[in-house]
Amino acid sequence: MTRTLASPTLAQLLRAQSDTILTRTVEDLQSQVGSHYQERSVEELRSWVAASLSDLIRSLEEGSPQPLMDRAETLSRERGEMGFAIYEVVEGILSLKEAALPSILDNFREDPAATSDAILQLDRILRSAAGRFADLFAKGMRQSVRHEKDRLALMLDAAETSGGSLDLDVILTSIARGLARALNLTHCAVYLRNKNDESFVPRGSIEGPERPDLIRLLGRPFKETEPLASKALASGALTAFCGDEAPAAFGEPPDVAEIKTVVSIPIALAGEVLALAVGLSFDRECDFEPDELRLVSGISKAVAPAVDNALKYDEAQQYLEEADRLQSSTQALLEMQSVDDVLAITAREAQRIVGTEGAVALLHDGSKDPRRATAGNAASIATEQLLRMVSDPRPSEIAIPLAVKGQTIGTLLLTGRTEDCEEGDLRILRPFAEGASAAIVHARFHEQHERIAVLEDRQRLAHELHDSVTQSLYGVTMYSEAASRLLDANQADKAKDLMKELQKTSLEALREMRLLVFELRPPMLEKKGLAAALQARLAAVEGRAGIKTELLTDSSISLPGAIEKGLYGIAQESLNNILKHAEATRIQVELRQSEGSAALEITDNGLGFDTVVARQRGGLGLLGLEERATAMGGLLFIDSHPGSGTLIRVEVPLKNLPPAPGGSPGAAL
Repeated sequence: MTRTLASPTLAQLLRAQSDTILTRTVEDLQSQVGSHYQERSVEELRSWVAASLSDLIRSLEEGSPQPLMDRAETLSRERGEMGFAIYEVVEGILSLKEAALPSILDNFREDPAATSDAILQLDRILRSAAGRFADLFAKGMRQSVRHEKDRLALMLDAAETSGGSLDLDVILTSIARGLARALNLTHCAVYLRNKNDESFVPRGSIEGPERPDLIRLLGRPFKETEPLASKALASGALTAFCGDEAPAAFGEPPDVAEIKTVVSIPIALAGEVLALAVGLSFDRECDFEPDELRLVSGISKAVAPAVDNALKYDEAQQYLEEADRLQSSTQALLEMQSVDDVLAITAREAQRIVGTEGAVALLHDGSKDPRRATAGNAASIATEQLLRMVSDPRPSEIAIPLAVKGQTIGTLLLTGRTEDCEEGDLRILRPFAEGASAAIVHARFHEQHERIAVLEDRQRLAHELHDSVTQSLYGVTMYSEAASRLLDANQADKAKDLMKELQKTSLEALREMRLLVFELRPPMLEKKGLAAALQARLAAVEGRAGIKTELLTDSSISLPGAIEKGLYGIAQESLNNILKHAEATRIQVELRQSEGSAALEITDNGLGFDTVVARQRGGLGLLGLEERATAMGGLLFIDSHPGSGTLIRVEVPLKNLPPAPGGSPGAAL
């Protein structure tokens, strides 16, 4: 026959072991990963468990579940307000059984029937309490859900509508619509905070019936010090302006006198106000219910992350657009090799970036008529007026220095409608001015280099003209005079030999002149590229000299300007040597491009030479060829033997090359 343990006996055991049971229960609650219990202190948990354990013991002592049922009702109310899930509280109630089991097993270890009876009795009363709690909790939740259903739907609608887009205008318009519905407002608009000038600026559409007077009223920005903003910023919550205060909330008395209520609702994230929603009503007084205020607070909190994300996205888009504009403008500047071209692009691009009526890029060279370029209507500005603008710009003018390493070399001046310039325009204009300054210095160096190169070419051509053509023409003169004397002396055979030498010398002079004339022509290299320049050279010089030529290349070849210039220099020097020394009848030039490198190969069937001897003597310009190849990071290979022609090959890498004036950067290949 099964024994039934008296409740008082179990109650006495639980009371005697209460400290131990309490400690075990608290430890169990703390071990529940991710539960709300882990957010509570040990002292608070001990207080909760002690109260529940006391009511459990009372129920056992009185033989009535009522004390524990009352505890279940208290738990349903308190834990629900704390945000506990129903299963968390049920597990908390049943954890009392798990904590008491070791004490029961130890106390009744010699009486299995009593042990089983005690466990069943404890399980029955705790499960009844858990069931009671679950019923009460569910009932309370259903009531709460019914009250909050419509308001929650409205809040979720606003959050989903705004959170489903990164378009700032769409998000803000959605927020205005949701807040107007939540508070039954006539109109609502959202204003973004501009910390630079401590103001709020309208953005998005105005929610509500279209009225010109309200569009004017809600379409203007306002300062943080005005009532609409100052009170909401100070409180961090909805601020209402009622009765006579409503029109005055806009700072200046509005044209709309019948406004009864104005509200200002901050939209904040992590304590920082991102925007203000301003709503008004013509028929509603300031009789907002607590539920309505909670709803508005919920909507503003729900949409704040979406506003923050959209603001960041909007800012990122602006930065990308600015970066693209800056890259485009800077690239155009760096491609220019003339100071005048740089100034012209600087003025034109600055006017395009900012959108003013005119722009001037002016150099400080100390003259009364400085070097400059204009864009827009600035072309009509007199020099004296320009100098005044640079030294003392007026509010309608913006002067940005063009400086390099702290030294001002010029000024970028913007005129007309400068008040419309946005912060983003000025933000991009400053680095643009820095890039323009560097481009001016670069172009100056290039112009100086070009002038020096022209002088050097003139001197070189003068020397070559003297050393080759002049000497050949002098030889022609000497041969012709000698032949004339021999003819006068009736020595025709000897005169005939001299005439052959005369013909040979004149042909050499003709080849030299063709070579010099070709070098004096405008370079085809910069206009049509390396392949076209090589073809033109072979046709104009070697072809006319009676040498058969062949150019092997691909139409798809595209090389950086610096590489084309270097390879052309090597080709030109090599062809000059062949023409002067090799007595070749056939020349082949091959230009190839592979992944990561380019190669130029020149072969001839001429006399050839001993490369070792040539290097020792420093002849045939071999040192110059090697220097050109090394400057490009390439390698030069020469294979030649007396009587067997010559092969010259150069290979250059195409990666990690610096940008070259007039050419594209090597890294692009």
